[in-house]
Amino acid sequence: MFFSRFAFTIACLVTLASTAMAHGPQIQITNTGDKIVTRNIFSDEPYTPLTDPISVYVLPLNLEPNGTYYVQPNDEINAGTGLPAFPSGPGITYGLGSTFASGYRFTLNLVDGLKLWNGTTWVDPGTEQIQAYRGSETAPTASAITSDSSPFASFNFSNIPANYAASAHSSVSYRLLGDGVSGTAASDDGIYLLSMQLSSNQPGLASSDTFYFVLYKNVGRAEALEAVQSLGVSPAAVQVVPEVGSMTLMGLAGLTMVGAVLRKRWIARV
Repeated sequence: MFFSRFAFTIACLVTLASTAMAHGPQIQITNTGDKIVTRNIFSDEPYTPLTDPISVYVLPLNLEPNGTYYVQPNDEINAGTGLPAFPSGPGITYGLGSTFASGYRFTLNLVDGLKLWNGTTWVDPGTEQIQAYRGSETAPTASAITSDSSPFASFNFSNIPANYAASAHSSVSYRLLGDGVSGTAASDDGIYLLSMQLSSNQPGLASSDTFYFVLYKNVGRAEALEAVQSLGVSPAAVQVVPEVGSMTLMGLAGLTMVGAVLRKRWIARV
């Protein structure tokens, strides 16, 4: 009995320690041809190998015990607490290949208002907004909230340090604000569209193409995949996170097939 309790205690400590050392979900980005290119989301370290360019990320909005819906690309549960190991994300990981110059910084730009899928097209959701932020949500070190019209918000990351490692990253969290202000305010279920771009003050480095989060709240993932097709993006540039098998969808026929399978298997929230 003593040995079993001791082993259980050690296992919990190992789990907590490994979670503490992990850095969670990040979008791999590179400087390719003097342009920022967004690539796969990695659910956790290591943020390798080099992946293909991605333009659309299909992600769940999950309800947490504090009553807030967060974008959650890594649904791993901390065995010690029973709570999500990574409450939200993704941020960015830029260290692979050291393609960016140190001393400069990235900027996350919101480039359009938040949209809601009505089954046919993307429309204004009403009062709902998405907040992207760094640090604590009660006292963020950086924050940008979507708005219905321009100018749209943005925030700067810290400068890239000298001699940065391949694992270098900057985390970001995202939450749904039902009334545009509070994370616990009531919000509509459905599929939301968040449009963003990454830029840099590094001379000669072009901004990324616009990339999208397709966020589904209390609806099936299959419905989200159907909405993705309206964006006119190649299925090869779509990633569904958290992963279910192979997440880069190859070919429009493949997208439709995966959507049909997911409708059957994942009609409940994953």
